[in-house]
Amino acid sequence: MEQTTRFYRQGAIRPGTIDSGCAGLETRIEIDSDEPPERIRQLVQLAQASCFAHGAIRSPVPMETTVQLNGNELAVDEASS
Repeated sequence: MEQTTRFYRQGAIRPGTIDSGCAGLETRIEIDSDEPPERIRQLVQLAQASCFAHGAIRSPVPMETTVQLNGNELAVDEASS
């Protein structure tokens, strides 16, 4: 198995225009087997369905960050800047 993840970053930190993320994920699987193709197809589909990384990219999830600065909560969301 070979997996390639493509990331991007644009903008700059100082002016506050930085943006980064995942542009895609490619997986290449090579299998040598005497099993019928349909059985291998099902195996790969089950593996994809049970993969946490695939799930997080396929169906993005809410993200939450909390920060404690010197014992006090520090708001870091966009509304607090």
